[in-house]
Amino acid sequence: MAYFIQCTRELIEEEGYSEVSIRKIAEKAGFHNSTIYFYFNDVEYLLALASVRSFEKYSSELAEIGSLSQSSAEVFYPVWECFCRNAFADPELFYGFFFGKYKDQITDILNTYYELFPEEKKTHLDIIQEMFFAGNLTDRCLAILRPLQQAPGFRVTTENIDTLNYLSIVAFRDLLHQKCQDPSLSAEALTDKYLSILHFLIDAD
Repeated sequence: MAYFIQCTRELIEEEGYSEVSIRKIAEKAGFHNSTIYFYFNDVEYLLALASVRSFEKYSSELAEIGSLSQSSAEVFYPVWECFCRNAFADPELFYGFFFGKYKDQITDILNTYYELFPEEKKTHLDIIQEMFFAGNLTDRCLAILRPLQQAPGFRVTTENIDTLNYLSIVAFRDLLHQKCQDPSLSAEALTDKYLSILHFLIDAD
């Protein structure tokens, strides 16, 4: 499994996320296509596993945020900014991972990956760890949004938290889709635009 994942990683780096296929992976690995299906459900699942390697920088930055923060509420905007910067820098990969076929199996994918590559696993602040290993993007975002219900300066309540979370994800997905369609768009500008939307949604008047 580790060997096929490594070959897939290399193909992503060489040709781009959307250009990877089972045939190309099999050719690079020196095996027949059918061998890959013995270990993986399909190319989407293998791509999801291989994508985790590209999150190493993102994961390292999250670990640094956790080391500098004093409370769960303080990590909310830095974590989102970190996520956006990394996502807009590699939009197809992030879109495929968080909105693709296996978007609701993130926990299983991460656990499988780190069993194969334990040296890449980082230690995070508890609230960030909960977010990072949550099963899908909705649960990930809720993990860091919930602490704001008790924090001053935010409009998050028990009644509106699901709506705010939904709107924040819709806005992110739309900007990420725009970046996928037009790679020339500035990742920095998109990050700033998203954070402006997020402040509008989350901050108290």
